[in-house]
Amino acid sequence: MQHQITVRRLQGVIPPPPAAAGQVAAEAIEIFRRNLERLGYRPSAELLAACEQLSQSDFADFHRDLLSELQVLTGSHVAFEPLYPAFPEQVRRMPFWRLFINAQTHYLTSGRWRPRFRLRLRPADDAAHELTELRPVSDIDLCSLMGNLIHQNNAFTGDDRTDLSWFVRTRPAEAEDLLPDTMRRRENAAYLVSWFLSVRPDRLDLVTRFCRSATDVLRLAAVCSEGDASLATHVRFKSFGRRMRRAMLSVIEAQECPAAEMQGLRERWLRLGERIHPGEFASEFPAAAEAFRITRNRLPTESYYSRLERQLSDGNFAGAAAQLAERPGQFARRLDHLFRLAGEQAGEVLARLETCVDTVPTPILLQLASHFGRRAQVLERRTFFPKGNVARAFTVEKPLHALDPALCERTVALLERTLRKRFAALEPLGNVYLDPALENFPAPFATRSASRAFRTLSRGSRLDLPPGDTIRFFLWWTDGPHRTDVDLSAAVLDENYILKQYVAYYQLKSECGVHSGDIVSAPNGAAEFVDISIPAALKCGGRYLAMTVNMYWGGPFCDLPECFAGWMARSRPGSGEIFEPRTVVDRLDLTADTHVGVPLVVDLANRKLIWCDLALGRAPTWQNSLHNNLRGVTMGVRAFVELQRPTLHDLFRLHATARGQLVSSPALADTVFSVEAGTPFKLDEIGAHFLA
Repeated sequence: MQHQITVRRLQGVIPPPPAAAGQVAAEAIEIFRRNLERLGYRPSAELLAACEQLSQSDFADFHRDLLSELQVLTGSHVAFEPLYPAFPEQVRRMPFWRLFINAQTHYLTSGRWRPRFRLRLRPADDAAHELTELRPVSDIDLCSLMGNLIHQNNAFTGDDRTDLSWFVRTRPAEAEDLLPDTMRRRENAAYLVSWFLSVRPDRLDLVTRFCRSATDVLRLAAVCSEGDASLATHVRFKSFGRRMRRAMLSVIEAQECPAAEMQGLRERWLRLGERIHPGEFASEFPAAAEAFRITRNRLPTESYYSRLERQLSDGNFAGAAAQLAERPGQFARRLDHLFRLAGEQAGEVLARLETCVDTVPTPILLQLASHFGRRAQVLERRTFFPKGNVARAFTVEKPLHALDPALCERTVALLERTLRKRFAALEPLGNVYLDPALENFPAPFATRSASRAFRTLSRGSRLDLPPGDTIRFFLWWTDGPHRTDVDLSAAVLDENYILKQYVAYYQLKSECGVHSGDIVSAPNGAAEFVDISIPAALKCGGRYLAMTVNMYWGGPFCDLPECFAGWMARSRPGSGEIFEPRTVVDRLDLTADTHVGVPLVVDLANRKLIWCDLALGRAPTWQNSLHNNLRGVTMGVRAFVELQRPTLHDLFRLHATARGQLVSSPALADTVFSVEAGTPFKLDEIGAHFLA
């Protein structure tokens, strides 16, 4: 696990300590280098020199463990056996009637029958592929990385949770040294406390240290019960020991009005009450027991939000703004709504925000500055990423009328002024080079539901396609408790998002692509591939290419032992192995509680890949296929193509003007923010140091 973390996040590995005298032969080093290159990596000169200083046994263990973990990262730890093993030429040359008969026979036998073919030798893949260099890193680098993850101002991603959980459970003393006095994100605090308690159940002081509200207690209980810290979904709470129950009740007891806070999530609080038995501790924690009694019996109590809504309905916008000033984050999130309601009084609302804007979190300020930068015009379409552990997006086509341009200008000026003031208090950056290409990368928000991936990106990021005219999608899965059928498809859409061509299990080849064959059962694992020719897709009138994964038969992706997908860039589709690890550009695990996924979209005309990692909320009740999900797929493609969010360029521009001086060349810079330097992929550093 350690090698996976350092390779993904630091592009390096931690070699064992050197021996008294290096004993590794040059032949063993050469085998090590070739094995890494086969998987898409190359060792740096420093890493090779470090390996030469190891004992033979240490090097053998290091070599074996690193290769094993790199195979998991690239997906080459499993056997890729498509229905047609000589794909793509085998499918392209086979007549439609033969493909149809083979498919029907395969379906009628529930996947037990497969066509038999004599394999021919495939020509070697002699195309040049860019390799990722691996350098030696240290335990200090690993601890610094984990500190960045803990201190970040974003919700933990799936990768963050997996990596930090491993670190806390294997190195709890070092992890504890990294803990701050308070956590910026309450959800993150819930995860950290639960991981520490799993290792040290006696550390209940962390509950009272990091839980600062009744809702924080609910989050912690949800996470300890393997639920979602965002509280977006229901959870079956586990039973808690007496000491843990007492710690949670002590936090609730310390709140000013816990009953009002419980009203918004009443059903979850009732279920939690059944597990922590507040009546048993009524004499010790009377306020907490009373709050549960009020919630259980639906006794009248006025919550913060009920008072706020009453003032808004009465037209008392000044009073509503004064109340919201008590919670600046909520105030900022509702600012557009307040402006629309307040009309001519919007200036008073903005003046009230100015009194508390200094305490609004940086991510919210940045998003608001971008939002109000375009609110002087009508917003025809808006895309939302709701809370939760499933990467869903909702597009609303109800237009918002334009706001007063002068008001928008004043709002943006206030927000950017606040951000610059905040950033100016940080360490100076000196001369700063800002890569214009960072406009293609949204700032990392709504990351909690990001899937585990080869490299974690913000949704909506646009990356240049590598050389080559063929894109190869791949999918691998294995059955869960029952037979599972997962389907890989590709849709080619024109500039108006109208379907022009497609490749799916019911059409294995078209003018622009070819499918490796539909497999309907995977007791030992199964693979599907799709090749799409970029020139052919453009010739057919295509502009966008969407990769889709549909669960045709079986439960959601999260029920499968393993399911992952990704894509490769191929210059000669028939050359090399069907699955070449060194050609894998991106790979992600499909683990969401959903039946339909859209991992990525390709802008064929501009040769840009748009990272989506999107889960569609609903699947059809019959035949979960590309065409039966076409409306959701096209809306998802359009949402990401037209997505307007603050970018990394916006974020670093504010930092550069507040903390340094912009220069025109990296050679003149003390600090470089660029795609070439890997800035968009350092989400841990961005979250910890630039979204503070």
